[in-house]
Amino acid sequence: MAACLGINVERLFFIVFCVGCALAGLAGAVAAPLLSVTPDMGLQILIPTLIVIVIGGLARLKALSPGH
Repeated sequence: MAACLGINVERLFFIVFCVGCALAGLAGAVAAPLLSVTPDMGLQILIPTLIVIVIGGLARLKALSPGH
C-alpha cells in the first residue's frame, strides 16, 4: 500500500533497520556502565525466546526447514 503512494519501501525498510540498530547500540552503551557486562548476559531469556520463536514458526512449517 505504501508503494502505491510513491514511498520507496526498500529504502524505508533499510532506514528503519538502521535506526533500530543504532538504538540497540545506544541502549547497550548506556546500560554497560550501569550493569555488569558478562558473557552470559541474557542467558535467562534465551530459552523462553527460543521457545516462542519455535512455537510461532509452527504456523509456517515450511519456514522452519533450511533453505526454504
